[in-house]
Amino acid sequence: MPKVWWPKAPEPGTTPIHLCVPIWDYDDRYLGQAIVPHVIAGPYHLVRKPDFLEEHQIKVILCIRDPSEQRFLRAVDLPNIEFKFLDVPADVRKTNIIPYFVEATKIIHDLVNTEQNVLVCCSDGIDKSA
Repeated sequence: MPKVWWPKAPEPGTTPIHLCVPIWDYDDRYLGQAIVPHVIAGPYHLVRKPDFLEEHQIKVILCIRDPSEQRFLRAVDLPNIEFKFLDVPADVRKTNIIPYFVEATKIIHDLVNTEQNVLVCCSDGIDKSA
């Protein structure tokens, strides 16, 4: 659950959007971020953190990677966790990536409907998985 800052009284000049903001630190980019129930986005290195996977009851890992990353972003032998991969070209200026959104959305939607927790990851957790 993200930490939330609730001010006691708005400072002069505070806009409504700033009345409730998640407290996020740059170092949090290394952590999984809950997006909606059953969906966590983050970096691939979380795959190698069994405590994180167990704590969040991750059942499926959807790794979105560039085809050139297949050598190092690959399935790891984890009990009771299924890996799914989506190979998305990194150069989005030359590639229509909309079909990949459709495919990723379908995978995530199917998992959420069955109440399975999914970690959506890419190499750094700030690009393709976002």
